[in-house]
Amino acid sequence: MKWNDVSSSWPTLSASLLRAFPHAEKSRMIATGGDRGQVASYLAESHHLSQCEAEEALDDWLIGLNRPGRSSTAP
Repeated sequence: MKWNDVSSSWPTLSASLLRAFPHAEKSRMIATGGDRGQVASYLAESHHLSQCEAEEALDDWLIGLNRPGRSSTAP
């Protein structure tokens, strides 16, 4: 799965991100509209990460979605 797949399914997949990043607020996550840069910036802010760490965390989450047998809504 690529990020454009995530952004096109944002309402569904944002729920998975909220489970993976428990300090994120649903309304603020939804407000990003699935824009990767905005999501990463918000995660950096809400989880006290550097921008680079937030980008890496998103990459790890995305890799998890691509694993065989994983549901697209699982963190």
